[in-house]
Amino acid sequence: MPSAGLLGPLSRSALVPLAALGAMLALPMLSIASSGPDPGGRQPSAVGPQQLGSGTMDSALGQSKGLRTLRVIGFTRYPPLLAAQELGYFAAEGLDVQFDITPSSTYQMQALVRGDYDIAMTAFDNLLASATREGVQSQAFAITDVRDLPFFVQPEIQSYEDLRGKALAADAVDTALALVLRRLLLAHDLDFARGDYELVAVGGTPERLDSLLRHETWGAILNPPYSEAARAAGLRQLGHHSEVLPDYPGSTMAATEAWLSVPANRDAAVRYLRGWMRAVAWVTDPANRQAALDLIEARLGISQPAAEALLDGVARDNAPNPAGFASVLNLRADLGLAAPALPPIERFYDLGIYQQARQ
Repeated sequence: MPSAGLLGPLSRSALVPLAALGAMLALPMLSIASSGPDPGGRQPSAVGPQQLGSGTMDSALGQSKGLRTLRVIGFTRYPPLLAAQELGYFAAEGLDVQFDITPSSTYQMQALVRGDYDIAMTAFDNLLASATREGVQSQAFAITDVRDLPFFVQPEIQSYEDLRGKALAADAVDTALALVLRRLLLAHDLDFARGDYELVAVGGTPERLDSLLRHETWGAILNPPYSEAARAAGLRQLGHHSEVLPDYPGSTMAATEAWLSVPANRDAAVRYLRGWMRAVAWVTDPANRQAALDLIEARLGISQPAAEALLDGVARDNAPNPAGFASVLNLRADLGLAAPALPPIERFYDLGIYQQARQ
């Protein structure tokens, strides 16, 4: 945690405490698993087939007998994940998907390579970092969302220059969104390598928002739905990743190369993506929008603006993005973080799973 001397005095009057924010927005701030109710202001409510628009209920949620368990870890319970579980799309593919929220990208990738999980929903850069850190090759096989990465700061920060000498919250300081933040700040003559500011590794998006609301840090990138909580709490949006990295890809579905080399596992990945894509078609159908929002609010216990932000970020095309992946590697190289022995970028993605899922 940064010292008081580093942070200096922070105005507390403009921001609400974390607990009050959770009650106000009913936004879960803790790590959660899909098997139980979410923390937050309200309990998930029953959403029956009559409330789910034009979708077809293939099987009731929880009918997992005879299904293959697929263990997935990610940062956000995306709308297609919720819909595929609720409408039975995963079950129709013979899968019982168990989803856990990760506290950080480092934990996520280490758990993936240990075999604690089968699939990670993660930023592509985390695959590059893990190949060096854990020494295990992983591959992305789909895109899940459209990137929306606003940069929020404390209300008294009026310009980028005000961040000089300040501590900023990050996940891991040398991966993914921290590199996006570094690139954004470089465009405003703030260089991490020069010591113009400090990055504090606090964890995933809920943890970064928590750090800001506790007045421990001065700024952070916060993706939906937590960006809506930041606005409601009085934090200021100072910038956006699209100003400097408009082609930065969304999160990926990924697994280790070794896991995908097993035919039964690869088939499970295809079926997972096929169920997901079916759910994407449902949640993005305008006829189902209100039902999708009701489902998101009920299952996650979040406000409607937060649910709308999540829904609007769903990627309609889940095909892997080689050009976007290359831009991630280029960013890492530009910041001097690309390992010389890193395998070719083509080793980090698999186009065949998406092609099979479309059939």
